[in-house]
Amino acid sequence: MALAQKRKLVIDARMVGSVPHGIARYVSLIARTFERSLSELPVEPWYLIDFGRNPQPDSRSFPKERCIAVKAPFLSVRELWEVPKLLKREGASWFWSPSFSSYLGLPCPWMVTVHDLNHLYFGSLFQKLYYRFLLKPFCLQAARVLTVSEFSRGELANWLGLSRDQIAIVPNAIDPDFVTASVVSLSEAPQKGYFLCLGSPKPHKNVRVLLEAYCSLRASQAALGVDVPELVLSGVRSAVDLRLPQAFDEGVRFMPSIPENELKSWIAGAIAMVFPSTYEGFGLPPVEAAALGTPVIVSDISAHREGLRSVAREVFWFQADSRSALQAQMMACLKNDEPPHLSLEKVREDWSIEKLHQQVREVLKESAEVRG
Repeated sequence: MALAQKRKLVIDARMVGSVPHGIARYVSLIARTFERSLSELPVEPWYLIDFGRNPQPDSRSFPKERCIAVKAPFLSVRELWEVPKLLKREGASWFWSPSFSSYLGLPCPWMVTVHDLNHLYFGSLFQKLYYRFLLKPFCLQAARVLTVSEFSRGELANWLGLSRDQIAIVPNAIDPDFVTASVVSLSEAPQKGYFLCLGSPKPHKNVRVLLEAYCSLRASQAALGVDVPELVLSGVRSAVDLRLPQAFDEGVRFMPSIPENELKSWIAGAIAMVFPSTYEGFGLPPVEAAALGTPVIVSDISAHREGLRSVAREVFWFQADSRSALQAQMMACLKNDEPPHLSLEKVREDWSIEKLHQQVREVLKESAEVRG
């Protein structure tokens, strides 16, 4: 099918930038599934790009000839009128918002991916109002509502008053380049291994409990007969960000972010990935760690159980609200002479880009049939 004969699907890719956060990586992988099989798709994908945030988009995912420049920053008031205007100008047949960015109305049918409801539970008053008065109506008027996991599908169905069948799953995936890329030398990495956490100061990331557990473990290391390695904490500047005394900085290496080209090396070099969230829609970092064979110490929540289902017996689980349980599992990991043998291929198969591609194709096919 020639591209000129296809319906024009415009995808919002403005959140993609230099920092590889979850939604940005999700959008990039979806775009790559489009570009690897254009001839099989019933649509022609185009991408809204914020060139200030992403001056040189990856041409594999975002071909220059199908990028549409947007001046309105992601989640700004300006996008409420600029994006609809652009869609009309470009003759869009479909629009896909792959995040919680929402509009009062659009000149074409739309799909929206809601990854989770964390802002509704843990966000500011503005975020909660945004979810209630903008995101919710936008979802209920959408031609298709999507999410990333069975857990989030249940959450969304309850919130929107829809059946589970009315919400499709287009899941996260492990970037194949992430698995196959070479491990690079890290001049800043600790010499004897380290615990690694990819977090943020947001309450549901639960990093405060991790710092408390880690500080307690370091204070007891002589009595316990272990050497507690450094904790590398990405996404947090200092303990003060978490309203903890500066004493909690001891033994912790705070990093604002980890560059995307170094992420695999930091994960591969860790004694364990620690991911203490109280709430996630999916939770990709521990899945990626497991796919590399790095031990995982992770909170026992539904999304993590779903993501790590293939290696559940080899994971160090703990109750998210228990500092002592987390400390015990970090200790167990240190004392384990033989790290758990993670079934790498099973994890990679569960969350392969091929499965993501299949789900995208099915959603597009079903949507095209509904719209004729």
